[in-house]
Amino acid sequence: ELGSAAGLTVRGRFARRDAKIHFDMEFVNGQATPVTSVALRFNLNTFGLQPADVTVTAPTPVAPGTTGRASAIVTLSPAHVKKGSPPDLNVEAAMRDNTSGAVLKFVIKIPFQVLFVEDGEVPQASFIEQWQTIPEENELETTLSGVVSTNLADASAGLASVQAKLSKNNVFYIAQRRLEDGQIKVYCSLKTATGLPVMLELTFKNGFDLCKLCLKSRQPAASPFVRDAIEAILKSA
Repeated sequence: ELGSAAGLTVRGRFARRDAKIHFDMEFVNGQATPVTSVALRFNLNTFGLQPADVTVTAPTPVAPGTTGRASAIVTLSPAHVKKGSPPDLNVEAAMRDNTSGAVLKFVIKIPFQVLFVEDGEVPQASFIEQWQTIPEENELETTLSGVVSTNLADASAGLASVQAKLSKNNVFYIAQRRLEDGQIKVYCSLKTATGLPVMLELTFKNGFDLCKLCLKSRQPAASPFVRDAIEAILKSA
């Protein structure tokens, strides 16, 4: 829930559909007037997110005492980037009901994976070349727990759900290999909406629900966001 004002309660989240970022809203209208449209604004933020149109119209007016939805397409604008501050996934926003005038101010966190774009796949040869040319100091390693079935005896079957979850979120499978000790290494690539390529190595082992994640990019400041996004993707239903 983002907040309430004058009888209007709003819930919202960022999502990616049809190669675009959307801000999906749900209105619980306890006002005396219908919600037909709202004005939506984002303050300056790390990635320059802003609604493509300030006015967001509900497909169907949300009558008093009912619940309805609306969605805004969100774009990235260099002019809307917040400079001089550490990278931050939070977006400060304000919304006004254009009928009643009720105003809500709220802060919402961006799931970083909504910034993963559809053209982030690289050829296997390019993957190896990019991996080797990114300095070691730009590498982030971590262990994620509770992200996979403990039964990976059959690599192709055991990792199918992992690959499906990653693919659904524009994390592209490049290759995999099984080591002599039974570990399975999966190599993936992604690219953010800001144009940043990221190379991933995920290591799994039969009997463990852990994943060792190693990632490389030319902007190390983004690596913790990628790590958290990959963990959220792997833990999703």
